[in-house]
Amino acid sequence: MSEIEHWTREGFAGDGAHVRRPDFGPQFLRAEGSHVPRRLNVANVAVAPDGAGAAAVELAKATSGARLSLVSRRSSTPYVERNVDCDEVYFVQHGEARVRTSFGTLTAGAGEFVCIPRGVTYQIGVPADPLLAVLIESPKALRLSTKRPDLLDPERDVRRPVFAASPAGNDEVLLLLKGGNATTRFLLPHDPLAASEFLGGVQPVWKVHLSQVRPATDSSPVQFLETDGNDVLLYTLSARPGRRRPPVHINADYDEIIYYFCGPGAWGAVDEPGTLTCVPRGVAHQGPSEDVPAGYLAWLLETRETLQWSPAALAVAELMETDMYGRHTSAAATR
Repeated sequence: MSEIEHWTREGFAGDGAHVRRPDFGPQFLRAEGSHVPRRLNVANVAVAPDGAGAAAVELAKATSGARLSLVSRRSSTPYVERNVDCDEVYFVQHGEARVRTSFGTLTAGAGEFVCIPRGVTYQIGVPADPLLAVLIESPKALRLSTKRPDLLDPERDVRRPVFAASPAGNDEVLLLLKGGNATTRFLLPHDPLAASEFLGGVQPVWKVHLSQVRPATDSSPVQFLETDGNDVLLYTLSARPGRRRPPVHINADYDEIIYYFCGPGAWGAVDEPGTLTCVPRGVAHQGPSEDVPAGYLAWLLETRETLQWSPAALAVAELMETDMYGRHTSAAATR
């Protein structure tokens, strides 16, 4: 059976070309090297016990500084932190995070994104169940897209911190500055998050639940979060009733990371919450149908630069086939 293969620039938005081939492009017998499709479950990544050091375990990084990490904590951070290089977006997979920031406090539960722009000081509290979250970092400023307000309405769907005056304290506080591929520590004589009044301006910190980002049913996916130059793009890839299966695709410009948050429906061969899949740019893939009546929630991250995976991620990653996104048969044969 012949297949139509799509080659595209700029993800879903640029030029494209289409050709019919007699064979199925995503098929491969085996693959070796760094530029291969992979899948892993974030719950299987080894993490260090809670402590006074940085809590994130790096999963993948681009040369630009864009990074994907895992945060796993059983207790609140005994320090405050500030990223001086990147905007940060946390996605909570399990548990709850009470995020106390320079501009107020918000609480995020499973399925919620929290955006903390560069230079904002914050502290993560873990009130009860252990926290498991994926952290996306971008050197370029991340902003909510205004392309499709019918898919995400900032006034209706996005929540900002609640500001409440807090008194200054006399206890010493450890501040971690994250930047320059290292962490710098400052011991402060006061709490840098203490504030008496919010004097105006736009609250820079926000959160939104993945389920509030509605999938585009009349087009290819449309990003809800973006950077200038579209170096980092974030979409919902949740179930889309009535949509046909995606075509065979070669994405010339972006690595594609799809993160499956929860079911009950399966997305092809992906049915475990917390499963992360990656297809590097230039690798032929199709992917399962998004028309899943039972429903599921997932998101898609595109990075313009190729991601290099960390030893912690590679230790639990599997070679992935790019048809239904299951474990590749050649990987299964080696186990």
